[in-house]
Amino acid sequence: MLFEVLQGEVIDGSWKNEQVKQALDLCLACKACKSECPANVDLATYKAEFLSHYYEHKRRPLHAYAFGMIDRWAQLGSHAPRLANFMSTAPKQLIQKALDLAPQRQMPRLATRSFQQWARKHRVPASGGSVILWPDTFNNYYTPETSQAALGCTYACRIQRHGPAKASLLRTAALRLRHA
Repeated sequence: MLFEVLQGEVIDGSWKNEQVKQALDLCLACKACKSECPANVDLATYKAEFLSHYYEHKRRPLHAYAFGMIDRWAQLGSHAPRLANFMSTAPKQLIQKALDLAPQRQMPRLATRSFQQWARKHRVPASGGSVILWPDTFNNYYTPETSQAALGCTYACRIQRHGPAKASLLRTAALRLRHA
């Protein structure tokens, strides 16, 4: 069915076909099919394309928004991490039901201080190097000790670095390095 939809052949509902969506819900998007399939079929890419069209006229599920904007939620929660951690665990059953989470899963806990907050306190220089330390969402808000260890490695190896600035500044620096 999916192949027919992607080829533009007529199927009832085409990009809105519930049977195709249900079949793709079983795909983990791990890309193992691409490396294992002799025809080099990349089902994860097909899934992404189908879901993009499928949700053009439908509202995405709440968990897609919750996890799709985790960087924003983490940044907001980092202003009061203890409160955010409490709120994410207190009404556990309500959150699990609303976000369609398995009962065995737990919400990740925010660190008491993000990597960027720690770096500002320790006056890590924000420019002038050849390595960019990129404070991604999880290493910044949930496990900042990983980024702190990476920074320690750059000091130990005497590597010049670009420190953790605002994400937009880091993107600009990365683009400049790519075009240099």
